[in-house]
Amino acid sequence: MNNSSKFPEVEKLSGKKAIFLLGTDQYIGEGLDEDGHSKEIETRVGVVPEQVKAMRNWLESNGVALDFFFVKGAGTRADFLDTAYLEIGGQVLFEHQLSTMPAPHVVHALKEPSAYETFIPGPFLRIGALHSGAFDYTSGVAFLFKRRNFSAIFDGSNIGTERNIPIRGAMSVFAGEIATEFSVKHFNANQISNAKVIISGGGVVGRASLKEFIRIGEDNYGEILVVEPNENTVASLAENYKDNPKIKIVKGSALNTEQVKNANAVILTAFIKGQSAPDVLMLSDIKEMSDDSIIVDVSIDERGGIKLDNFTKENYSLPEIVSKISEAISKLGKRIKYIADDHLPKHKPKKASIAHGQAITPYISILLYCSARLGGASQTAKYILGGDFSDQNDETREILQHLKNGLAFYSPARIEFNETIISDEDNKNSYKNFFRANSIECDSFE
Repeated sequence: MNNSSKFPEVEKLSGKKAIFLLGTDQYIGEGLDEDGHSKEIETRVGVVPEQVKAMRNWLESNGVALDFFFVKGAGTRADFLDTAYLEIGGQVLFEHQLSTMPAPHVVHALKEPSAYETFIPGPFLRIGALHSGAFDYTSGVAFLFKRRNFSAIFDGSNIGTERNIPIRGAMSVFAGEIATEFSVKHFNANQISNAKVIISGGGVVGRASLKEFIRIGEDNYGEILVVEPNENTVASLAENYKDNPKIKIVKGSALNTEQVKNANAVILTAFIKGQSAPDVLMLSDIKEMSDDSIIVDVSIDERGGIKLDNFTKENYSLPEIVSKISEAISKLGKRIKYIADDHLPKHKPKKASIAHGQAITPYISILLYCSARLGGASQTAKYILGGDFSDQNDETREILQHLKNGLAFYSPARIEFNETIISDEDNKNSYKNFFRANSIECDSFE
C-alpha cells in the first residue's frame, strides 16, 4: 500500500505542539444508491493510519509534537479499524466525549461537517469537502455557523488553483470510473450491446469515465459522444482519440435532443466552482432515450445537471431534488434507471480513502505546522487569509496559496465568506438569508 505524500521543507521549530482530530463521515450519504435505495452512508475516511504516522514523523522532524485524536469508528467502514489508529498513538473519542478534549488546531473529515462537530471545542480549522454550491439550512455546516466554534473552514473542492484541484481531482477519477462500471453492469443486466453512450463534460470525471469504458466496456458500446464546453479540452480529447472511430468529441455546454436520441447511457459530470451544477439535460430530451437506458448524474454533488420545468433546485434539499427528478423520470414510462449518488467513490472505500489521504495530508500538515508556529488556529486563519507568504519557500508558499484559494469561511467577529467560492448569486443569497435569520453578522472577501 503506497500512502506516501510529499511534504515541503519548512523552518525547523523547537518544543511546539499541534492537535489534530480526525472525524467520522458515517452520517453523510444523501441520495440514491445504484439500486435506487436511499441514504447509504459514506464509507470512506479522510486519512488512513499510515498517513497520520507520516504526518506525525514530518511534524516531529520539524520540532512539532502531534497529539492525534480520532472519533470512534472513523475508518471502520473503509477497513481501517480503531486498533490501527491506536497503534500509531491515536486517542479514541466517542462523539459525546469531544467536548472534553483539548481544542484541536485542525479538524478533518472527508466530507462536509456533521452536527456532532458542534461538540468540538474551538476555535479550530476545519478542512474537508463542503459542496459549497448547494447550501442547505439543515446541513452540518449550518450547525457550525450557529455554534461559531471554528476560525476557518476550508473547502477541499476548492483547495488548489483554477486548473488544478488536487483533492477533488483524486476523488473525481473514482467517480468517473464507477459511473462507467454502473453503466456496463446495467448493459449486461439488460443484454444491451452496441450501446450509444453520452458523456456530458470532458473534465477529470468525464475523461476517467471514457477511459474506463475503453478498458472494461468495449464489447458493450458502439458509440461514445463526449460533449464539452471548453475549446481547448475538446481539441485535446479529439487529438487523443482521433484513431478510435467509436469516440466523438464535440463542443457544447448542454446536450440537445439529437445527441440524446436513442442513447442507452448518459453520464453527467459538469461542475462549476461554488455554484450549482449547470443544467445540461432537459426532461423533455430524456424521453428520447432508449427504453431500459441509464442516467448517472455525478454532478448531483452540486444539485445535478437535469432540468425540470417549473422546478427551482436551489429551493430544495439534495434528497428532495433527487426524489423529484427520479419521480419525473419514472413517469416517462421508459424504465430508465436513474443513479444520483453524491458520493460515488465510497463504493471503493479503502482505495479511495488512501488516494484522498495522499492528496490532503500536505495541506493538513501545513495547517498543523502553522498553528504550532503562529500560536493557534485563529492566528493561522488570519495568516492564510492575509496571503503574504513571503517568509516561506516556493513549495510551502504554493501549498499555502492553495489553502487560501479554498478558504471558504472565516470567523473572527463575524462570519466572512469567500465570494470567489460562493459566487452564484442565488447561492450567495441563501447563505446571507440564513445568516440574517439566525442573527449572524456576515461579510465577504475575495
